[in-house]
Amino acid sequence: MELAEECWESIFSLLEHHRYFEPLSLVCKRFLSITNLLRRTLTITDPTLESLPNLLLRFPNLTTVVFRDFHGNLDSVLSMISQSGLPLKSLHVSNHKCFPLLGLKHLASKMRNLVELNCSKTGSLKDSDLIEIGNCFPSLEVVDISYPDYGCGFSPNGSLDFKSFSGLVTDYGILGLSSSLKNLRKIDLSVWKHSTLPTARVSPRKASWRF
Repeated sequence: MELAEECWESIFSLLEHHRYFEPLSLVCKRFLSITNLLRRTLTITDPTLESLPNLLLRFPNLTTVVFRDFHGNLDSVLSMISQSGLPLKSLHVSNHKCFPLLGLKHLASKMRNLVELNCSKTGSLKDSDLIEIGNCFPSLEVVDISYPDYGCGFSPNGSLDFKSFSGLVTDYGILGLSSSLKNLRKIDLSVWKHSTLPTARVSPRKASWRF
């Protein structure tokens, strides 16, 4: 007797990583269809970009998108993802020179249920960006804005030299962000050892703050 599709889904769901889905998808069209539906995470790199529209259609249940070693236009790709109808819950846009505010706004216009956002090691991050994050994604529970990259060197006394930079993340932006996120559980504010950034005050809500 042939197993029902729900049984195959339960079996395949036991696999620890989606990389094991690829050989299964080659067995038959049925397995291809099942593994496509079970895929939850997509990592976007430069080589992925050309096939991205097809991948977004192929995997309709993606909940996590990770940008890794990506040097393309982040704003335009986020805009594309916003049109996909994915049930997106987690987004990782770390290690980029420019904060993709425009792309995130496009994403928020369609997907406001994001619960995790990782913007660590991102350049040009300002207070106004943090406030926009809070306005765009009010359901966020976990936020990582650690190690912002301002492209600054070190002054002779060992501290970071921010003289050439026009904006920084301060208490104002951090508290503005946290006040908009009623479900916030964790926010990572780790910075460099020699950072001169102000230390944020702890929110009265029960969120885990990491400095």
